[in-house]
Amino acid sequence: MLVKVIAGLDPVSAEALDNIFKACRILLERYSIPVLLDVENTWISDPIQASLECLPKIVLGEHEIVCGYAPKPEEFVELVLTYFDVRRSSVCYHPKGLDLDATFLNANTIE
Repeated sequence: MLVKVIAGLDPVSAEALDNIFKACRILLERYSIPVLLDVENTWISDPIQASLECLPKIVLGEHEIVCGYAPKPEEFVELVLTYFDVRRSSVCYHPKGLDLDATFLNANTIE
């Protein structure tokens, strides 16, 4: 699963990245969902400018799921599980529309 993070050099973006790393570990260990992070740095270090730009932004698939604050790890996990509806089905939907079954989710490598 690909998650794009648009961050600045401000403390809120740093906290968001730390929390997302923790959440990725939870998703992999508890739910066997591998996460690939695509981090884009905007080089904004001023907290006021970062707030105006609504950083950090977290994009899952084509949806901006977080904007302007650092989600707690549990909140990010819940957002991902809700997005993929893991609790009700073993079939998940890749952001590009490809069906991914449980075999893919349990794979150790991604080609």
